[in-house]
Amino acid sequence: IQNTAQNEAVVSTQSTGDESDDEQEDDLHDEECEETPNQSDNFHLAFDSEISPSPNTERKYTPVPNTSYHITKTADVSLPQTELKTMEDLTDICVETSLAKQWASTTKQLRSKGIMKPSSSTIYPYMATYNDILFTDSNFENQAELLKLLALHSANHVIKTRKTVLKNNARLARAAEKDEAVDLDVRDQGFTRPKVLILFPFRNVAHKFVHQLLKLVLSGSKKQISNQKRFEEEYGPDSEEKSNMTKSLSYQKLFLGNNDDFFTLGLALAKNSVKLYTDFYNSDIIIASPLGLRNVIGGEGDKERDYDFLSSIEVATFFMTDVFLMQNWEHLLHCVQHLNLKPTQDRGTDFSRVKMWALDGLGRQMRQNIIFSAWTSPEISSLFSRECTNYRGSVQVGALVQENVLSSILYPVRQVFLRQSDKPDDVTPTE
Repeated sequence: IQNTAQNEAVVSTQSTGDESDDEQEDDLHDEECEETPNQSDNFHLAFDSEISPSPNTERKYTPVPNTSYHITKTADVSLPQTELKTMEDLTDICVETSLAKQWASTTKQLRSKGIMKPSSSTIYPYMATYNDILFTDSNFENQAELLKLLALHSANHVIKTRKTVLKNNARLARAAEKDEAVDLDVRDQGFTRPKVLILFPFRNVAHKFVHQLLKLVLSGSKKQISNQKRFEEEYGPDSEEKSNMTKSLSYQKLFLGNNDDFFTLGLALAKNSVKLYTDFYNSDIIIASPLGLRNVIGGEGDKERDYDFLSSIEVATFFMTDVFLMQNWEHLLHCVQHLNLKPTQDRGTDFSRVKMWALDGLGRQMRQNIIFSAWTSPEISSLFSRECTNYRGSVQVGALVQENVLSSILYPVRQVFLRQSDKPDDVTPTE
């Protein structure tokens, strides 16, 4: 199994040679690409802003009405605070129209009950405003909803990124055709193409996520999925697999399906098409396990190392982080420490269009980090406080803790304990 996974990692980081980079740009180039970018969109507010040199942070604890969650938000109050809108429609918070329609068509909830479940409606406004998020109530009951939410946010970010580039390409092309002097400082790219990184503990969870992503991105009859058969063979469940009834229910749910923890996968999105197993440098989304990604990154002293494809990650998600604790936490830390480093060599980058904060080495402060976990721990809290340094602030969402019963007692109650011996008449009271 290890040799197969290592070969897969090598294939993922080498160009296949049969895919054109320009083809994916043309697929996304439609009428919407000619519009002027909406500067009130949270996407542009988050990545087109400058970082405050002296942030004035405040911490605020707030219970969420009509839910069992509470929110602890830490933010720079010197920045303009984005008002969280009531999500009567996803387009109200600038989600791509095509994705909003697909979300409405694939969700099973009634309109009267809202467009999202309580867990999703609590988290997504902060995802849309690109805050760092630590959600500590992830479980098997809400896993499908959280994966769908993650697919929506990832696809929305990729599509907005690509459309921004294509709009600027059209503006520059029109100016060149008219022989006009191009007086535009266009800063809309990173060092490399990948913008979203998602780490899963097992292939079975990655399999569920990709299917949620395909449902949201692809619509209509004209849709293409490259290497789908290979994906189902390598990530799908075994048809002959049976649950181990001698184990607990949580064990069965966790390890049901393909529980291999050594994998990497690149995805490229285009209009009505998704390409799987793309070269990392031609991918929009990178899906991996900590062990699989660390194998590609390598370590000090290794002859073959490659982590330049992580230099422009803008959204990093760690799903089921509590399971990473039961694997090898060092693998996760190794991967996080290699995010948003300056490339070691030229990767065909147009430096005239690289964002200034990327050139200044501030990618870590601009990157959004999303951590899903069933509980918190010192390791997870340390990861969130030390490595998640988004300049827009952080949000911790967790279940409300019920108050103790003893704290509601108005008067002290004297407690008397009796120690009973073998002799029936020997009773010694002890306070």
